[in-house]
Amino acid sequence: MPVDKARSRCLSGVVGLLGLLSLTGSAEAGLRISALDPAAAAAAERCIGRFLSDGPSVRQVVEDLQNSSEDHVISAIPGIGAGGNAASAHSPADATSASSGGTGNGSGSTVTWDPTAGNLPWEAGLPNAPNDPCFFLIHELRHSHAFDRGTRVPPPPPPPIPLTLVGGPPAPDPPIGTHFDQEFRACQLENRYRQHTGYRIRQSYGPLTIGGVVVANIVVPTWAQ
Repeated sequence: MPVDKARSRCLSGVVGLLGLLSLTGSAEAGLRISALDPAAAAAAERCIGRFLSDGPSVRQVVEDLQNSSEDHVISAIPGIGAGGNAASAHSPADATSASSGGTGNGSGSTVTWDPTAGNLPWEAGLPNAPNDPCFFLIHELRHSHAFDRGTRVPPPPPPPIPLTLVGGPPAPDPPIGTHFDQEFRACQLENRYRQHTGYRIRQSYGPLTIGGVVVANIVVPTWAQ
């Protein structure tokens, strides 16, 4: 659910309660951590440190958010599970590209993230599977980066564009600038982090829900692996 700017700005008035940590010099801009649990806040800081020592594509996304004039918050909430990891724009209209009906002006964001959820369910037990919540975080921060730049593309109405489902026939890659193209670019950045840390590459995204029914995982294109 989108988080409005008023709610985001009021965070600065309850710093003591939330344990809000600024990763830049401002309490109203850049990249911040919000956590009730000090251990959760420390986990987020460790991930940010790893990203900043990673390759140029991962590092650039984090540095751009740190230097942004918008307000980007990592809300670290232990126990919400991998399915609770998500990025939401404070102003969806400003986060959305002009070609998709928004202003393209850019928006702050909130990433909800579980610092205790370290792997994808279907990867459990596989060789070199990550047990590292940081890969979830960099995936969602890639979406925050799109919101910051005003390049968000909303999900298409059903039926979705043809996609290659795991175990299904191949389909063309989604066009550049579409919603699923953005998801694959988030997977691509996640995979750069996975490569740097020696984890297996993520090869699927999902599960995909069509018409309210969970049907399959989507194959991540080769260029994003």
